[in-house]
Amino acid sequence: MEKEFIDKSMTLRQIAEKHNCSRVFVRNILSEKVDNFDANQNVIKKLDQKVIHSIKESKVEGKSFAQIANDFNRIGVKTKTEKGQWHGKTVRDVYLGL
Repeated sequence: MEKEFIDKSMTLRQIAEKHNCSRVFVRNILSEKVDNFDANQNVIKKLDQKVIHSIKESKVEGKSFAQIANDFNRIGVKTKTEKGQWHGKTVRDVYLGL
């Protein structure tokens, strides 16, 4: 998504349509990517909040936890460990605050 936004000058709407997700979701993910370049110690908290916000927005749109996990994996959202893949159960746990 980041390359599409920066290199191809695609709008949030175009990226959202291409990836079948909301503009809010795209904006949150792009904000997350930019924060990743910051060496600030608060990055993890910011990333967690942005991921949680994206999950909540996606749930409001009617998406299942599995669909949200697939979206995260497709666009490259890193997990907390930055090693694994997102799964519906993981998204559910984050959503429920576990």
